[in-house]
Amino acid sequence: MIWIAYGAIIVATFTALYFARTRRVSEASPTRYDPPVKVERNDFADCQADTLVVLFTSRVCDSCLNVSKKSSVLSSSLVDVVNVEYEDPSGKKLHAKYQIEAVPTLIVCDANGVTQKAFVGPVTATDLWAAVASVRGTEVESCANHTS
Repeated sequence: MIWIAYGAIIVATFTALYFARTRRVSEASPTRYDPPVKVERNDFADCQADTLVVLFTSRVCDSCLNVSKKSSVLSSSLVDVVNVEYEDPSGKKLHAKYQIEAVPTLIVCDANGVTQKAFVGPVTATDLWAAVASVRGTEVESCANHTS
């Protein structure tokens, strides 16, 4: 009787090993949160300024609203600001084209559409303003150098 139990254990072990070997393990596709390194400026209508700020957002994202408010005040004759919402049909296409997988994603591009600065997630107004100033060629003095 004991030999039957041993035999059953051996058969069960080999069966488990066989199925473990032949079972397909699905490879998880890694998630990328890398912002685009370059955009086609003609994807963003009426952008004439040398500096382009593109913010990829979603209406269901609380952080997106905060970053949108901070970035919208940058709009001027020298800086174009574009908010690309995922829920808009054209926005969904641009999110797919530039492989945006996390929002908010904000990029600051030069006149050629090359990303010079990028932020994924919330950004402070200070960091955002400094990034735009840097791309425009303006030196930003550190607050650490100030004395009272």
